[in-house]
Amino acid sequence: MMLYKLIRSSDRESLESSVISLTSGGVIADRIRALGVRVDSLNMRRGFPNPWAFIRLLLLLRRERPQVLQTWLYHSDLLGLLAGKLAGVPTVAWNIRCSTTDERYFTGMTGRVVRLLARLSGRPDAVVVNSEAGRTVHEAMGYRPRRWEVIPNG
Repeated sequence: MMLYKLIRSSDRESLESSVISLTSGGVIADRIRALGVRVDSLNMRRGFPNPWAFIRLLLLLRRERPQVLQTWLYHSDLLGLLAGKLAGVPTVAWNIRCSTTDERYFTGMTGRVVRLLARLSGRPDAVVVNSEAGRTVHEAMGYRPRRWEVIPNG
């Protein structure tokens, strides 16, 4: 929803946006499309890594040649970093929208992704968080980005 609000509020004449959803995109994708913004969906299933979807992401980035790739949430942070670097995107920024310390949240595949992201956190150009609490939690997990940006919700 915050991505939708950000796009809705942005100056779309001076800033061209497009969205790539790892999944089908759902209702929010429809709302973003209604703004006149292109949305591509990779149709990945939750919990099932799909190498073909990654290749499609890479091809989309090479075709679109964005100046900035801003990823939202852990799995897209990982895939976006890898595909963005391979596609030659000049600037990659992660967007973290979590400030929980509940370890149950960080088990299984998501837990492995978060631990890997902590080790890779110096690679993106910036890491955006929606709260100081989120920054603190991720620093405690080992995130050491080149640059933090705190942009609160709202």
